[in-house]
Amino acid sequence: MNHFEKQQIVARETLYEIFQQRNCILRAAFPASPALNGKRAVELITHVRDRLGHDRRYAINYTKAKHDLGYAPARDLAAGLRSTLDWYLANTRWWRALLGRDYADWLEKNYRR
Repeated sequence: MNHFEKQQIVARETLYEIFQQRNCILRAAFPASPALNGKRAVELITHVRDRLGHDRRYAINYTKAKHDLGYAPARDLAAGLRSTLDWYLANTRWWRALLGRDYADWLEKNYRR
């Protein structure tokens, strides 16, 4: 595996660690969450048989973008997952409003599809 690839299990475990780091914030925001009632996120895993087409790894090769555009990722996987979770925690009103509507209607209204 090269530096462009992450095994799915590594991505999952990274996310669990981030959830544990944000446990106090998550508990306050989502008090009814079963993941935050005395259990670690990793304890809630239920292993099932792999399905056809299951992703075992994720890979993004940005070599061409680096060469042609001078691009390089601004953050690694863990930092990106942390900032994504933090955004969702800071914007709960936005995404909770989506839960009570039909998503297709929301797309039509906001993107005129």
